[in-house]
Amino acid sequence: MIRRYRMASEQGNAAAQSNLGFMYDSGRGVPQSDTEAVFWYRKAAEQGHVFAQSNLGTMCVNGRGTPQSDTEAVKWYELLSNPSCLPALQCIPMHTRRIIDQKPIQTHIMISIIAQLIQII
Repeated sequence: MIRRYRMASEQGNAAAQSNLGFMYDSGRGVPQSDTEAVFWYRKAAEQGHVFAQSNLGTMCVNGRGTPQSDTEAVKWYELLSNPSCLPALQCIPMHTRRIIDQKPIQTHIMISIIAQLIQII
């Protein structure tokens, strides 16, 4: 299975890239590697894959596989603030409080995203 995901990922398939990122993130079928997870999540996220954007935001918030950056996390989470992304939005509330507490300048962005989510739901 990993060979198929890797081949499809290398050919630019965003879903395969996101799945490969998840495999490295969780250590399923491959040795766990935050760096590899971020690499593949970023490839998929840059193509608009919403789960990869969400997962990449989480990696940025936690500083796993990439330098910790709430600003970078917000950049990826902000892309999720439309109705088609609803399934990928589950992780945003977990990180909102910490971002608001530690980075007040980001508060208006997070409040805007949350307000949009409330309108969607």
